Amino acid sequence: MPIYTKVADDGGKWVEIGAGLPGIGGWATITAVDGDYTKHPVYEDGGVDWVAYEFTGNGYFIITDGLIDTLLVAGGMWYSGSVAGSTSGGRVAAGILDLPAMTYNCEVDVKFRHQDRGNPGSSIRRATDDVDVMMAHRGLSYVAGNNEPFGSFADIANGLLFDGYKSSITGVEKEYGQGHKINGTPTSDAPGNAAQNQADAKNGAVIIRVPAAYADNVQETFHGWNNYASVENGVVVETQKLPDNQPRTLSNEWVDAPADVSTGWIYDGSEFVPPAPPSNKDLIAELEARVEELRKA
Repeated sequence: MPIYTKVADDGGKWVEIGAGLPGIGGWATITAVDGDYTKHPVYEDGGVDWVAYEFTGNGYFIITDGLIDTLLVAGGMWYSGSVAGSTSGGRVAAGILDLPAMTYNCEVDVKFRHQDRGNPGSSIRRATDDVDVMMAHRGLSYVAGNNEPFGSFADIANGLLFDGYKSSITGVEKEYGQGHKINGTPTSDAPGNAAQNQADAKNGAVIIRVPAAYADNVQETFHGWNNYASVENGVVVETQKLPDNQPRTLSNEWVDAPADVSTGWIYDGSEFVPPAPPSNKDLIAELEARVEELRKA
């Protein structure tokens, strides 16, 4: 199985360099994908035809031994309150993975309110033991003192706080994980981008690609997900996602819920709403803790 490398002195073309390098195999063959994904049209990059699968909801893929090119994006942050002047994009993990033949689960992070930033982001996990092989964490909060957001590719020294991560892994360049500031640079529609309003923030994504010759006989099963919530005393205590192409197995005590509903949301019997924003007292305590962390650093 051949392997390619990108050669800068040859116009950025991908060049085949034989059956592999010591300790590194060739490209993996994708044999199956399942879940909520988009298969992008085959496109040419550096003299090689590529095909990319973009998971915008949970799913899995099966591969033979070898390499896959990846881009993982965590969900973007939203904060509509007037206390915080900015929100941060989900962070990005990108690179080529050398993986053994196996089924890999894709966990795609949803957009989130800023106080949930400590939760895990998007990931690729081994199905055999549920161990992460790659993770894109959720974005940072606003910075104490100047209320600036972070993009996934932020550069504080040069003032590039909004910047996301630009990639053409799907064949079209997008800027993933862009930060947002009220009355500042608007976010684009790419996964992981932040926004002031919940409706405008973007969920994350898991994107994989291989040369098209290594995905010419993929068993594809597309389906979405239904989200369910367990509610106690008007508060969501647990959520579960089930494939929408299979019969429901949960008891009637579980309530249908929008995809971004998570633990801590409020349910009044007809509508889910996110938890109330923290009080000024809580916010001040959080900022003071952040300042202390920066001083220690």
